[in-house]
Amino acid sequence: MKKPTANTQQEKIEIEQLSQAELVELVLGLPKIIQELQEKLAIATGKNRINSKTSSQPPSLDLIQKSETARIQEEEERKKKPGGQPGHQGTTRKG
Repeated sequence: MKKPTANTQQEKIEIEQLSQAELVELVLGLPKIIQELQEKLAIATGKNRINSKTSSQPPSLDLIQKSETARIQEEEERKKKPGGQPGHQGTTRKG
């Protein structure tokens, strides 16, 4: 565990001197700050990904990933319904 430094001691004293309303405002603002930091982290880690498209590495060194076109095709296949097309007159066998 880290030893408290002079800065953290000073910050602790300043926080203890805040009113209850100020403390509530401070605590309610924390989720927004956390969300912003998570978004920045996601952007930062996304830019550092190196694969064969963003560098001179051969494609064989890429991690196995489904391509975006495969995802699009899967979505289109899910949208198709079985049976004839709407508006098409079907024929049936006579018994």
